[in-house]
Amino acid sequence: MTSTTRNQLGQLLRFSLVGATGFAINVVVFAAALALGAHHLVAATAAFVVAMASNFACNRHWTFGAGGAAPAPQAARFAAVSIGTCLFALAVVELLIGTGVPELAAQPASIAAAMPLSFAGNRVWAFADRAPAIEQRTMRGHAAAPTTWLVVPTYNEAANIERFVHAVLPQLAAAAGEHRVLIVDDSSPDGTGDIADGLAAELEQVRVLHRTEKNGLGRAYEAGFAHALAGGAELVIQMDADLSHDPQHIPALIEAAADADLVLGSRYVAGGGVENWGLCRRALSRGGSWYARTVLGVPVRDLTGGFKCFRRELLERLVREGFETAGFGFQVEVTYRSLRSGATVREVPIRFRDREAGDSKMSSRIVIEALWRVVEMRLRAADFGPPAVRPAPMRRTAF
Repeated sequence: MTSTTRNQLGQLLRFSLVGATGFAINVVVFAAALALGAHHLVAATAAFVVAMASNFACNRHWTFGAGGAAPAPQAARFAAVSIGTCLFALAVVELLIGTGVPELAAQPASIAAAMPLSFAGNRVWAFADRAPAIEQRTMRGHAAAPTTWLVVPTYNEAANIERFVHAVLPQLAAAAGEHRVLIVDDSSPDGTGDIADGLAAELEQVRVLHRTEKNGLGRAYEAGFAHALAGGAELVIQMDADLSHDPQHIPALIEAAADADLVLGSRYVAGGGVENWGLCRRALSRGGSWYARTVLGVPVRDLTGGFKCFRRELLERLVREGFETAGFGFQVEVTYRSLRSGATVREVPIRFRDREAGDSKMSSRIVIEALWRVVEMRLRAADFGPPAVRPAPMRRTAF
């Protein structure tokens, strides 16, 4: 069984579980409406609407992992699929009752008959990525789209890496031209590197760079960036492998890179945000971004985020000069140095979700290191070039 097949079966299983929950809600509401004297068609319609609202929320965030896309278009498409299947189910109910089947038996049978139609419609249409920018790029073809490499460092991400790769490849195919996913593994003891090698053997677009030591996020990215540039990348995207960065935001970053040297996936601009975080984690993240922004004196809202898209010209300069920070302060350094060099930096909103599998690499030591690294950057600001009050676009390579 291929990974794609397993992924589809996993979606079907989750859809079925959501459907079972919706079924229970549906039956309860249907029975309650009948008890109140409602006609069976009215009762069935009310039950379907209540179950539909529950199913939309669960399928959006859990079954299809589409919580990062705009909810309104998804809701409209989901409603269209649901109305279609509702009409089909009503027809089945009427047919069964007309042949003498009891009302409470006809309702479950109609739901079972409509389930395959509902799954197919939701998977291929309601929760598929249909953003206008993607459709326009697809219509134009990939001839003018940039060659894009996605660089993702890994350490003990065996639980996530396969899902990650299968989630990002369709987004890259829709928005980029030639594209590669480069997994930079720091000799993970949990077998992440072996899984990555298997993916590379199965998928033409996947590459793996094995490193023999774990010496910091910045060093892993530096090695991956150099490899991507050597491979001819025009755009280089960096993101986390734990699916906290929603792959559905990839096209927006690529689109924004048409008139920016560095695009940041930002949690803290209008339209962005975080999910599944407690109050303490939210305060730490916002406080860290505010601290870095204040100390460094830059207008960027999300300085600590790790979802970025670089144009080749900027990244070549950064790699040539080398990086000072090996830990998580690397994220701040990259953006700060880009601003100081006169690069055009743009933030686009993203929704950030906490990881569902594996262990976070964050620790108090990492936080403390990042705090003093920010101060060190400000003290050494002259080494990064003069401040750019009005960043001017760097030399462009047309897509």
